[in-house]
Amino acid sequence: FQDYFLLFLLLVEVGLGLASVSTTATASVEHYASLGVWAQKVITFQPDAGAVIAGHNLIYKLHIGVGLFIFIIFPYTKLMHMLTIPLGYFFRSGYQLVRKGLQWKS
Repeated sequence: FQDYFLLFLLLVEVGLGLASVSTTATASVEHYASLGVWAQKVITFQPDAGAVIAGHNLIYKLHIGVGLFIFIIFPYTKLMHMLTIPLGYFFRSGYQLVRKGLQWKS
């Protein structure tokens, strides 16, 4: 369920991002640039980051909220495995696992 939920959230995130394009196209450059200021304040742990986006459209806030929620739940899903690269398989010595199967007597 977690993996399907995360994929659903990713689709929602993409939809919100595409929907915010129309808002961005009609807003001023300064209004859009303040989102970068918000990101800098979040990364540097400044407490007034919320005040920066307080006047922004709800679609930006939803986009940010869903994106942060994805970062929270991503490590607990199987999709985390796509970040691990199994390079050990390419450099291991060649060997074959042989298991003894069931033997049928006829």
